[in-house]
Amino acid sequence: MARDLNLSKESSELLDSRLKEKYPLKPGTLIIFYWKRHEEFLPYFTQENEIVCCNNVEGLLNKLGVFEYNPNDWQLFIDSSKRNLKCVLLHSGNAFGSIPLGHSTTLK
Repeated sequence: MARDLNLSKESSELLDSRLKEKYPLKPGTLIIFYWKRHEEFLPYFTQENEIVCCNNVEGLLNKLGVFEYNPNDWQLFIDSSKRNLKCVLLHSGNAFGSIPLGHSTTLK
């Protein structure tokens, strides 16, 4: 939900606190934050202004467990709208999930 609302980490934690205060959740419901799971992938990406892109595709694929990278086995898929841009690699044989290569959160 925090991602859908585009909340910062601090705002997400505040939302968590407010939800717990008002008790709208069943007792025992856990809210978990995974804010650091992306850090191991940061060396494979660079950011310039609002554009984030992969600077080492083969290294990223190796990190994800794809050790035999053949560019002919992959297709670049670009999806854009007025609000954002997403670029992913799709495996031709569907043996692997899509691999994010770049995105922009604001397009003008």
